Amino acid sequence: MRQEHVSVGVVVLAVLVLAAACAKEAPKAEGPGGAVQTFYGHLNDGALEKAKALYTNEALAIVEDPAATEDVFGGWAEQETRRRSISSVEILDSQIAEGTATVEFEIRFADGSSVQRQVSLVEQNGGWKLGLIG
Repeated sequence: MRQEHVSVGVVVLAVLVLAAACAKEAPKAEGPGGAVQTFYGHLNDGALEKAKALYTNEALAIVEDPAATEDVFGGWAEQETRRRSISSVEILDSQIAEGTATVEFEIRFADGSSVQRQVSLVEQNGGWKLGLIG
């Protein structure tokens, strides 16, 4: 009887350890490069409001032009992600100085093609916010 209790206890402990390991969230990417990768991850997932939340107020004011009669940002996102076909975003260079940063990166697509971009970021409220992407 004692051996059965020990065996059950070991199994329960193993299940709890496995559940805890599976429940951990993926570590968040940090720094300006991480903000760029997160932004493009949201774009590629179609989570446009989450992507917009990573813009500076100035960039957001341009993106959300109240005079626009169509979803300009949604159209740009479809074009920028090539219809949500991004396979990876690689940070090529990141320069940080006094709360601002410039990140050069490469977007790779499922068809094997890629494009390079650059963006300026500003540190706000403990996080990095993107300006307009060039």
